[in-house]
Amino acid sequence: MTASSPNTLEEGQAAPPSNRGNGMFVVLVGMAAVVFAPCVLLPIWRDYQALRYAEQVEQAELERARALLQLQRRRLEALQNDPAAIARVARRELGYRDPHEFTVPVVLAPEQVVEIAPVALTPVEPPGVVAGLVGKLPAADYDSIFCHEPTRTILMCLAGGLLLSAMVIYAPRQSH
Repeated sequence: MTASSPNTLEEGQAAPPSNRGNGMFVVLVGMAAVVFAPCVLLPIWRDYQALRYAEQVEQAELERARALLQLQRRRLEALQNDPAAIARVARRELGYRDPHEFTVPVVLAPEQVVEIAPVALTPVEPPGVVAGLVGKLPAADYDSIFCHEPTRTILMCLAGGLLLSAMVIYAPRQSH
């Protein structure tokens, strides 16, 4: 056996796999993932937030409906069991008047429209680990970058091209 330098190969000997390309492959795939992940995850997160806010609004409306139902049940109970309530309803809504009764007309101000108070929404926060990472990001309009067209499509195509380039140029080779 002859001594040979590390750069020369004997006949029939396979070249050792090079690790130079593996590092660049990992860097390119990582860059593609850093661009591609927000393009996929941020729109999903915004949809989740919108659903949670809609759930809060619906919950508030449900509570209002329950309160109204309770009021209607009390009125029904009074109409079934309280003679004074029946007399008030007969006078007010049916216009019943005792023939010996003296009435004084009263001019009322027009009814005011009752506005429903806006619902106080509680913010939907991301999980703790994600919130810590998001807190370290610089202030920017990430929705316009990662959620809205055409920017989102362009970034996804660029990330796909970067991933494809990494696969074609630096893909780890299987040694036999």
